[in-house]
Order: sequence, then structure tokens, then C-alpha cells
Amino acid sequence: MQVSAGLWLRPEPDAVKPRVGSGGLLLVRSAAVKWASGRVTGQELALVYLGLFFAAVAVFAVRWPIVSVDTDLWYHLNAGRQIAADGAIPDSAFFSFLRPSPAFLDYYWLSQVGLYGVHALGGPVALILLRAALALATLGFALAVLRAVRGGREGLPWAAFVFTLAGLYVLERFTAIRPHAATYLLIAVFLYLLEARRALWLLPPLAVLWVNLHGIEYPVMLLIAGAYLAEWALARFGLAPAARAASVRELALVAAVIPCVLLTPHGLGLIGTPFAEVSFAGQYIEELRPVDPWSLLQVSLNGLFVSQPTLRTLLVALAAVAALASLRRATLRPAHLILLAGGAVLLLRMQRFSMEFALLALPLLGAFRPPALAPGALPRALALALLVAVSILPFRYLVQILDPRCGFPVCTRGLPEGAVALLARENATGDLLNHPNEGGYLEWSLFPRQKIFVDLQTPFLFPDTAIFAADQAFQDPVVLAGLIGTYSPSFLLVPNQLRGFASIVASFPDFAPVFVDDSSVLYASASQNPELVARHRLRAIEPFGLTVLGAGDDPRALAAAEAELRRINEIHPGGGRTGVFEGALALERGDFDTALRRADELLRIHPDRPEPNRLRADTLFRMRRFGDAEEAYALALDRLGDDPKTAGQRAYLEGQLWSCLLELGRPGEAWRAARRAIPDIYAPGVSYDQLAALARVALASGHQAEGRRLLEFALQKTPLRDAQLRLWLQQQLGAAAP
Repeated sequence: MQVSAGLWLRPEPDAVKPRVGSGGLLLVRSAAVKWASGRVTGQELALVYLGLFFAAVAVFAVRWPIVSVDTDLWYHLNAGRQIAADGAIPDSAFFSFLRPSPAFLDYYWLSQVGLYGVHALGGPVALILLRAALALATLGFALAVLRAVRGGREGLPWAAFVFTLAGLYVLERFTAIRPHAATYLLIAVFLYLLEARRALWLLPPLAVLWVNLHGIEYPVMLLIAGAYLAEWALARFGLAPAARAASVRELALVAAVIPCVLLTPHGLGLIGTPFAEVSFAGQYIEELRPVDPWSLLQVSLNGLFVSQPTLRTLLVALAAVAALASLRRATLRPAHLILLAGGAVLLLRMQRFSMEFALLALPLLGAFRPPALAPGALPRALALALLVAVSILPFRYLVQILDPRCGFPVCTRGLPEGAVALLARENATGDLLNHPNEGGYLEWSLFPRQKIFVDLQTPFLFPDTAIFAADQAFQDPVVLAGLIGTYSPSFLLVPNQLRGFASIVASFPDFAPVFVDDSSVLYASASQNPELVARHRLRAIEPFGLTVLGAGDDPRALAAAEAELRRINEIHPGGGRTGVFEGALALERGDFDTALRRADELLRIHPDRPEPNRLRADTLFRMRRFGDAEEAYALALDRLGDDPKTAGQRAYLEGQLWSCLLELGRPGEAWRAARRAIPDIYAPGVSYDQLAALARVALASGHQAEGRRLLEFALQKTPLRDAQLRLWLQQQLGAAAP
């Protein structure tokens, strides 16, 4: 049976998103015009821009859902819950059935307690507000660092420019709510206090807080303190003319930061943690990989969107220019040089430290003044053009990364929430063998009723061998057999993109598929869970590809598949793939009301996805409501994005859209839309069915010669297996013969 849910694809950036602060941009433009006429200073315009920037970040941050870029948040919540329950910091993987249980030095225990406490008070919304507060505070102190280097409003436009690059670069890292957010804020706070030499007595207590919130970053804290200690000591001996000497009290307060590293429940145990070997973990976790030095030269601009690598390249280039210029002018301060050098070492060590580099470079960049910013250095018209461009790009960037369209307050796309719902409904017990990627969410959702195998806390909790086994178990029957033989898990949770697992698990007949959701397929051991398997075993549908098993036209097979899908969707109403599949089966048997109802239900849950719009459009097309179908197909295309993996869906949707236009008596519009969609038939990826659809539109719109040529092209590419289309093409060629 070929009826299926189609692809339930991960979202890709698209062009239609909420507009940001159009009134604010008009204000910037108005102020820029006044500045060009000399009525407003550059400093005043920079203040207007910065105010709008912070306002835009605040508005988007509170509407920014929790997204599953990884599942680390949930393992932090799980650990916080355990600490609150036991009154003790865990020293092993309490949620895992791995044996022997690995020892654990929980270097972010205080962050975990804090995250769990915030969640307990206000749920996910409270976590979103916490993230917004941390992000805004980090940005605020980053700007304060730039201003502390030079007081007053001198150089405010330059500070605003540097702040924009660094702020935007760091901001995306706040997508995941994790302890590193506290580190970014504390880096900015430390730099501000030391540059401004204000409230230095706060540094020791803040240091104690830092090493308990995110202790693995203590070397960064010591780098900052050491940089200023070295500079101030050199200044006292007259060896740093660009720096101001510090008093003994100031030196003592900064030096007091150093022993604070030991003021954690782990004592000396924390010292070696940051230097753990991560070479194998880096092959699995992208942020632990070393930075390719050539990538630091990467520059790309997609319309008005500046990519993350481009922001990093600009920051690296500006920092290098600032350092060289300051050396030449003999104005380079030792602390700034040490911070830049330390940040460069961190940057090259692994991708995770790119944000630290951006923040550590701020004092040097704040002290630098490019000659181009001197009064009269640039023609006023050119300066105005640059100012407007620089003012617009950040807001376009915010629109791109702070996407609020997914479910609020938690975007559950990519999470195995359906499988978790079944296990909760059945009050299931027994160990669950999982892929590492979903570990955090699973332990938060299932523990203490069930234990999992691993999460992504590697190599600091789980050894490389455990992560390797958990990853390969769903791709290699030998590894799977070893884990089943050692641990006898009750359940297997398999990422649904690993379609080859269906052939692997056939060698383990005790395990049967019992549930499928948008991210995973759940198998249960029939010997350990006989009643659950009897109630939920999937016999009529293939869970990875979501197709009907058995003869394609067998009504009994279709009825059995629909029954299983109804059961799945009743347990997990938010399932996109299974919901679309149920609607597609209803459409196949002519039940338009059910198909349309399922499409509308899914659109309320997944308004940003193309598949519900496609199901709705297909149903309306079959109902001959071509005007409504045209709108739905256009929405589906808009939601599809530009991922090359969606080429097959795009070809189908475009062909259907053109068919709607033809049925509506708008062949000229259909032809123009077709030519816009496929401007170059020789381009890679143009499929035979796209060419066939294009030929149909050409003939219907009166472009006979082009239509005939396109029919010939399509026939050359159409495979023999698609006999029906080949026959149609041949018939059309015969009818279109001159």
C-alpha cells in the first residue's frame, strides 16, 4: 500500500515570519535622516538604536519557546529534582541501568537546583522568563563593558556596532536553557567590575557562585582575574604605561577569587574536570569538536541575514585589527592582550568556547577606535548608508533565530512524547534502552518508574564506550545483542530515521513495535510485557515509513491500519506523522470529512508544518474546492523551506498548485507561477514529474511548442516503472503533434 504520511520534516528557516518592530525601524530611519542633516548626533542615534535592540530582544525572548536543540535541559531538571528529594548531590548515574554505575562529579549542581526550582514554581513559562532575564542581563553587561573602557558617550556608535556583533553571536547560544547561560552572564559581570573598578568586593562571592553553577568553566574565571592582576601588578612597577595602577586592596580582592575554585562540594576534585579528554565525544557532539581555523575566514550573507560563522569571522578580524593597531600605537593594555590570547586558545580548542572568545574580546574592542569613525573621515552620505544597513541587519537576524511559531511554551518537535505518553498510560516499568540524543527528556519523564541507558553527559558522566554502544545498538545487530544479553531491557526506543533497524530487530523476535510518534518507534519485550504487547502491537502499519502492510487494495488491511492509527492518535493527539497518515487513509477511501477534520486539528497543533496544509489541500482538491485548495497548497509550499531533501514534496505541491490555477480558469497565471518555480529545467534536482506538470501547464496556457518540448523532456526522464505517466505523456505527444 503506497498511502503514507509523507515526510514529517524538521523545520527549515523560511522567509515568512513575524515582522520585528516596524515602528522602531521607522524611528531609526527618521533619526538617521535628522543625523544626516546635522540635527542629531551619532551618539544620540546610537542610543535610539540600542534601545530598540534591547526592546526587540525582550519581546522575542519572552515569546521564544523551549526547543529541543538537545535534551540537556531535561537531564538538568531531573538532577535538580533528585537533589531536592534526597538533599544530596548525586555522585553516580542514578537514572541509568548501566553497570557498573559511572562515578559523577556534578559540577553544575547549583544550576540544576535552580532550574528545577524555577520550573517547580512556574513550569516552562518560568524557565522562558529566566532565559530572557539571563540573556538581557548578559547583553546589558556586555554593553557596559564596552562603555567602561571609555566613559561618557565617546565612541558610542562604535560600541553599539561591536555590541551588535558580539550580542547577536552570543544570543543564539541561549536557545538551549543550560548552565552555560550563567557563565556568559558572569563573564560579562566580571569584565565590567574589573574594567570599571567598581564593587570589587563582589568578585569573591560571585566566584563562589560561579564555580557551583558551572564549575567546569573555572579556568575562564581564573583567566579573567589573572589578566587584571598581571596588568595591575605591572602598572605598580611602571611596566604598563597604558594601565592604571591598583591599590593593595584592589589587588587583594581580585586575588581572593583564585582560592574560591575550591569552595564547592567537590573540593580538589573539580580541578582536573575541565581537562578531560573529549576527542571521541567531539566526534559525536558537534560543540565539542575543534574549530577548523579556515572556518574563521568564512563570510556569507543570505539576503539580509548574517550567519553565525560570519559574525564570528567579523569578531575575529576586528579583534586582530584592534590588537595590531593598539600595539602600533603603544596603547594595548596587558589585560586585554591576555584576555584575547586566552580567548583565542579557547576558540581553537572547541566550538563550544566560541562564545567565550566573543565576550573576552570585548575590552580590547571597546578600547579600539577605528580611524574611519573619526569626525569627517567618511562622507556623510556613505556614513548614513552604512548606518542604516548596520541598523537593519540585527533585526533581520532576530527574526531568523528567535522563531516563536512552534508550540509555546515547549516546542516538542523532535521529542519522543508519544512513546512517553504510552508508557505513562500503561504505568510501565522495566528498563528502556535508548539512543543518547533523547536521554535527557526520557530520564526526566520516566524516572523513577523506569531507568534509561544513557544521556549526553559525556565524557564527564558516561564513558565513550557507553555512548558508542547506545548509538550503534540501533545500527549494528552485534552491539544490540550484547546489550540485550547483558541488561535484558524491557523496551527499545529507536529514532525513526534509522529505518534499517526494522531488519535488525527481526533477529530479536521477543521485541515488537507498539508505538510510533514524530521522532521514534517504541518496541516492547513480549516476554516482559505480555499484556502491553497484546494491546498495542502494531501489525497493520510499518512504523518507520508509515505505510500500510499487506495488499494495497485490501479493505481489511486498510481498516486494521486505521484502527491502529486511531488508537495511537487517541493516546497522543499531537502526533503529526500519525495524524497525517490517518487523514491520508480517510482521504484514500473518500471520507473527506474525516480527512479535513484531521488536517484542521493538526494545523492547530502544528501551524508551522507543511504536512497538515498538504493534507488539507489534497482533501479540498478532491472536493473540487480549488480556490481553497490553492491557498492551502501555497501555505504548504511556504512552510516547506528550501531543504534539498524536500524536493519530492515540493514538486508534488507545485504541480497541484498549478492544477488548481488551471481548474480556476487562470492558465496564464499557472504558467507564470510554473516558470518562476522552475526557471531552469537543466538545474540538478528537476524531476520528471515536475517536467510533466510543467508541460501540462504550458499546453493548457497555449504555449504549444514549449509544451511539446517539455513532454519530450519528461518522457526521456520518466522511468519504466511509472507506466501510467509514460502512457499519458505519449498520448499528449500524439495529441500535440503538429
